[in-house]
Amino acid sequence: MSLTLTYKKYLNVPSVTETVYFPPGIKSFDFGTFPNWLSVILDQPMVTSQNGDLVSAVLRFTLNSIHADNLTPGLHIAQVRPVYYNEFDDSAIGPRFTVNVEIIDNVILRLSKSDFTFEYQTGSAVPATQPLTITTENAWSIIANEPWVTFSANNGNTTQTINLGVDVSGMAVGIYEATFQVDDGDRVKQGKVTLVISGTDQSDDYLRISKTSLSFSEIFQLPPTRSASFTVETSLAATVSTNLAWLNLDQENLAAGTHSLIANTQNTAALAIGTYTGTIKIESGFGTKLINVLLRIVEVSTSGIESGKLYFAADRNTLVLSSGTPNAEALINFESTVKNYQRRIPFFKDLAEVIIGLETSNFLQPNNLPAQLAAGIFVPVVPFSLNFTVYDKLINDTTLTERQSFAQVQFLNGRSPEVENKLCFVPGKITLPKDGKFCFSFFSEDPINQVNLTGDITENISSSNLSTNVYSVMIDLSNYNLSPKDQIKLTAGTFDVDITIKPSELKSFQLIFLNEWQCPEVFNMDGEIEITEEEESTRVTRAEAGKQIQKIVEIQEPVSFSLGTGNIYSDAEVKWLSKILRSKKVWIEIDGQRTEVIPSFSNITTSKSRVTNRNFTLNFDAAKQ
Repeated sequence: MSLTLTYKKYLNVPSVTETVYFPPGIKSFDFGTFPNWLSVILDQPMVTSQNGDLVSAVLRFTLNSIHADNLTPGLHIAQVRPVYYNEFDDSAIGPRFTVNVEIIDNVILRLSKSDFTFEYQTGSAVPATQPLTITTENAWSIIANEPWVTFSANNGNTTQTINLGVDVSGMAVGIYEATFQVDDGDRVKQGKVTLVISGTDQSDDYLRISKTSLSFSEIFQLPPTRSASFTVETSLAATVSTNLAWLNLDQENLAAGTHSLIANTQNTAALAIGTYTGTIKIESGFGTKLINVLLRIVEVSTSGIESGKLYFAADRNTLVLSSGTPNAEALINFESTVKNYQRRIPFFKDLAEVIIGLETSNFLQPNNLPAQLAAGIFVPVVPFSLNFTVYDKLINDTTLTERQSFAQVQFLNGRSPEVENKLCFVPGKITLPKDGKFCFSFFSEDPINQVNLTGDITENISSSNLSTNVYSVMIDLSNYNLSPKDQIKLTAGTFDVDITIKPSELKSFQLIFLNEWQCPEVFNMDGEIEITEEEESTRVTRAEAGKQIQKIVEIQEPVSFSLGTGNIYSDAEVKWLSKILRSKKVWIEIDGQRTEVIPSFSNITTSKSRVTNRNFTLNFDAAKQ
């Protein structure tokens, strides 16, 4: 099915709808994969049958303007193929939608410069004009709110460079400000023009200032504390002024000579968090000088990390600090059972950020697996725990002021799981052989005393005084008299897993691997097993009594495994198996004998259309001990 969209950049995005009709037995679907510049959404509630099967859905195909605006003009094509799932999470590929998108370029209005400053000394040449490039694809016009601002052209078509200037005729010494506006029918852009006129340059007259800018930071809702100094040198009497309500000047009228002035903040407690700007004006009969002033109102805050919470190290969890103190830095003292250490972080523009927990990969080791995969609840890994205190200090100063302490901040390796607190990749519905073993790992802030089995097995598996918040539950199905198609539901904390017993003629064996959270995954296999033993010896040759003698100095007995998975009935279970590719620790357990191995394969096909069950042959080498 072919769809066509035409989009002119930066304008309203187009869309088109299509109705999809599902085959019988479909319980859910997703949109599959497609480029990020395309969006596919449900336009209306889905129609379902009495037994909960999906009947039809209306899909709206539209564009994501954030990404579509970056596409090159021309034709872009995307393929969308929804994926259907039945109640067993078996998947099938739906109809193909070919979306043809014609991208038309749109030149939005922009100015090469929006702030112009001209300086003119009485009696000298008029300041040179300055170029302004107006970029647009439309007709445009430009106007100013003051007559002394001049343009080489007041209107035009499409992109053009004009000259912006000032007419100083009849203007007195002083500072003048004006604004201008460019309108192309679609958008309006504004700019600012400042004209500084000073008196005639006499050898005996001058006006000089030591600084052209001042900046201050104040803490939100606290009394002002900041001040700054500057020097004015003038040959004539001068005045110093500002229109800023939050700035006070200690002197306003200056006699000829050199003066040191203090500018201090005032009335800032009521200001909202943000940035404020203004100027200090120094005027004399010689001319006018400006000092630009910046005020930042900041909130002293600490965010991003909480005591007693669990974080995942690969998420790069960031502690964010803010401060209104100039020349400041933060000192953090870290304490753990492994190592104590410090970090210093300077504040830049009143902010400091530090990633917490990256050291987890160096310090955290998983617990040893149980010697036997027997039924029960155990602790696979104890999170790495940090206590740390944040201090405020000035750079090159040893005085510390405690800001905040954090206790029992816990970290696991890996990223945040897709399902909150689920520390394994086990699908919600799986098939297992009747003698299989099953492991499920999760995090729980509340103590877990037991997990429940219901369905064709009714049993509780209890734990005894586990001091942890990370749990692994192991179930040995060989302890029960199960038959193909039997159904079992495992309930562990807030999680449920539905288990269906699959037909199997051969005795099962287990592939065990640690996932990114260092928790065990147990994948049951009931295919063929091929074990190959080889001999590799290290031999040396040396001369003895005139003869070349060869001796064996080391004997190695490498072992390799070729293992059949048996039938796998869903893509979800294949994706679960594929997680072994990212594991650093893998074992094979055959008849209770566990061997650490290294996979000698590098890929697993996780999706294949029109296949209802899958099986693989996986090859491993025994790890050297």
